[in-house]
Amino acid sequence: MRLLSLASAAAAVLGSLASLAQAAPLPAALAGATGKPYQLTFLQTLLTPSLVGQDTITALGAANLTVFAPTDAAFMALLAQLNITDPTSPALLAIAPQILSYHVSTTVVSSAYLAANKTSFVPTLLGNSSLAAINHQVVEVVAAGSNVTLRSAYGLGSKVIDTIVADNGVIHVIDSVLIPPTNLTNTLTTLTASKAIGSTFSQIASLFVTAAAAAPEAAAIDTVAPITIFVPSDAGVTKQATALAALATGNLTQAIASILTYHIITPAGPYYIPPTGTVKTVGGEDLNIVTDATTGKVTVNGNDVIATILLTNGVAHVIDTILVPPSIAKLLGGNATVSASASASASKTTAAAAATASATGAAKPGSAARVAGSAAGLLAALAMGVVLA
Repeated sequence: MRLLSLASAAAAVLGSLASLAQAAPLPAALAGATGKPYQLTFLQTLLTPSLVGQDTITALGAANLTVFAPTDAAFMALLAQLNITDPTSPALLAIAPQILSYHVSTTVVSSAYLAANKTSFVPTLLGNSSLAAINHQVVEVVAAGSNVTLRSAYGLGSKVIDTIVADNGVIHVIDSVLIPPTNLTNTLTTLTASKAIGSTFSQIASLFVTAAAAAPEAAAIDTVAPITIFVPSDAGVTKQATALAALATGNLTQAIASILTYHIITPAGPYYIPPTGTVKTVGGEDLNIVTDATTGKVTVNGNDVIATILLTNGVAHVIDTILVPPSIAKLLGGNATVSASASASASKTTAAAAATASATGAAKPGSAARVAGSAAGLLAALAMGVVLA
């Protein structure tokens, strides 16, 4: 079987991103998937040449493609989540071409590929559009024996439930639609609300708001591309609460900006799997990255990367602490890591300060919170805690 050259089938229903037999009006690969516990008819009727455009059709005429094909049930579940009752609604059709291009890769994800790559990031045809600020948005592919999982926006997982092999490509049938990643701000908001990866990020999001006043790089995290960014969870921010609070005696906003730019790498990358070695941040200071070639485990300055989240303009690696640059550590006397007891004490101070902020509605003039501007969350609470405690 061969994947159909879609350019030669422009007058027919595209039917599949991986069709077979040049003369077939519908792709034999998907149309022939009968007697299965799933159906692929929605994909066949949705993908028409007029919808995907000539550029996509031409690209799909190439050999050696991988198609990630959502089942009918997967599409219906997505429509329900979006509150779309009409599959032909303009709202859906407007974004369908980009979403569908996110399901096609020029990398053949064969069984041999999966055996050699336990975790990989496969480039798709989605790129340089309203849904992707980088040339080829990727899908994370995680293989664990016979179980293969794809990860897209917010770390959402789609399981491969069947595989159809063609002479010049492969179709992986998946149980949910791949969602193109969004920007960091939206991603952190969604992850905090859903706790999809078990962590929240409201505190680091507030710090980025504050840092934007002093560092253009912090203000541009949602737009600059490509970007690799290390993102501490709320628990990670709390671990450095004492260190951050100590900065309130000086220029708090500038210090926070220096810390956060130490978490950003651009324009190199994006580093989905960061290389071992020293990498310079946009703040001009170096990070020490170690990637275990066998396990894929990544550490940055000795701290574990606990999750990798795709972004529309790059990638975010979740870590369990704030990375303190050498220049700031020097100001803090080299003690940038707080003990468990100090962290607990700082957390109590932060909670008390947050309660004070809620009761008063604003910081007193001249307080460190005023220096920090109007940022919410931990930063303001810490600043007021130092001054008002």
